[in-house]
Amino acid sequence: MLVRSKRISGYAKTMNPCRLLRDPMREIDTVADFENVINRFVEWRDSYDDAVRAGRIAPLVDEATPEAA
Repeated sequence: MLVRSKRISGYAKTMNPCRLLRDPMREIDTVADFENVINRFVEWRDSYDDAVRAGRIAPLVDEATPEAA
């Protein structure tokens, strides 16, 4: 699972902010762990995107993304 989690972590870099997906991916051991991480991220991301579109919050900047600086 380690190789897959590294690949997911790499893809996560394109989803700024990605720390909420990238960091937990480094700790998964089972398929259930993977599904839990993905489900939590998708729920958070949907809420975050809705709030940004509605102007309730400003977009977050991920410090690990150089172009966001």
